[in-house]
Amino acid sequence: MAFADLYPFETFASIADAAWWRSNDFRSAQDPVNQEAMKTAQNLDQRDRKRVEEHKAIFTAALGQQLEALQAQGRLTAATGLKGRSLTQVSAWNALVAGEEADYSRRWLLDSLSDMWTKAFVRMDSERFSRRKAPDFVPGAHIIPSEEQKRAAWSIICDWADNGTSDNEMMGWGIRMSDANTGDNCELQFVNWAAKLMVSGPDYKMVPAVDAPELELVTAEFDVPTGKLMLTDALRVEGFVDATEFDGDREYKELSLNSAAGRTARTQAHASDHQVAYTQTTNTYVAVYQNTDKTALMVTENYLDEEWPMDENDQPIIDGWYYVGNFSCDVWRVLAFDRATALSLMAKGGCVEPEAELDRYLSMADAKVASGDNQAHHEKSYAGNIVQIDVTPGRWSIHAGAEFASRVDRSAHNIPQGVEPWCILKQVA
Repeated sequence: MAFADLYPFETFASIADAAWWRSNDFRSAQDPVNQEAMKTAQNLDQRDRKRVEEHKAIFTAALGQQLEALQAQGRLTAATGLKGRSLTQVSAWNALVAGEEADYSRRWLLDSLSDMWTKAFVRMDSERFSRRKAPDFVPGAHIIPSEEQKRAAWSIICDWADNGTSDNEMMGWGIRMSDANTGDNCELQFVNWAAKLMVSGPDYKMVPAVDAPELELVTAEFDVPTGKLMLTDALRVEGFVDATEFDGDREYKELSLNSAAGRTARTQAHASDHQVAYTQTTNTYVAVYQNTDKTALMVTENYLDEEWPMDENDQPIIDGWYYVGNFSCDVWRVLAFDRATALSLMAKGGCVEPEAELDRYLSMADAKVASGDNQAHHEKSYAGNIVQIDVTPGRWSIHAGAEFASRVDRSAHNIPQGVEPWCILKQVA
């Protein structure tokens, strides 16, 4: 079946008058001469964006039918180079090719493929860009495309959906994405609906992707000189945050929070550069447990299964471990560091009297705060979000990494089934 039968011209023509770029014609929202016209343009853009989003649901439904029909004919080909990578749309494409039942990721795939519709639509009136440079151009003006322009754009869309070739002279519509595991910039391209996964190489040119090696869990060592260990999501005191930041080049490349590889690399970097144990979490609440011989700490999800046995204080009873405390991961991470390390970092970050400041801050956890003192309430809340415990001074290690709870060797760390750990801290023998 031709795509035109699923997505007739009349359907496309019903939205072809839309525009969502009128307000871009106005250089400044502060220009009093253009204020009223720009407001009108913004309102029209907002109206048409809503119309376009509603129409895209119609388009993606038709495209979904088209792809299912092509799959039944054996026209679709899966992408390779996906092993060791986390690319939702590529996995969804391969699942479609394999004839698997659709799930939420199919919708993401179709939404991404709808870029073919958008690219053809915005290029429908090719003279629009040159008109903006004309001296008599009226900002916010929109000329509805002619019948000829509408049919030409619709034909391009139907041709792309029928032939499934994303690279063309006019413009490409391949799906660009970032690999959530490796951080690679990738693109899913198509030739006759045969998918090809590409990745950005060292010279930023796209090359065929190959399977990526499995990301290993990480073990990193850090110093605990006094044995006065603190665990929290962030120490919100003067100097500490500044001293634990990385330079911009590392921050957004090798240590990027947008990939599992970057987050794992941060664990090693924080340990070696700052003597801080670190692992990234989700927006969660964690509990800290110490093993019976006091040589290890486990940071795990705070809430266990309802059937888990509880002690008289309503804390889970975990064989070989006892409960120490809990804290909220408001910034989606776990940090562990010695008190002396905190003071050193605070001084490095510019705090003049780090010990006095740290003691003042920690004392806020038990302070009485006036109802209108928002800053004091803030400090009281976060000063109470720190677990402090005395451990044996010396060298310690953190064991963490991507999907740690499902990949960790539980027997090696004495982690019972049913417990969901984020990391393990161990005294180095």
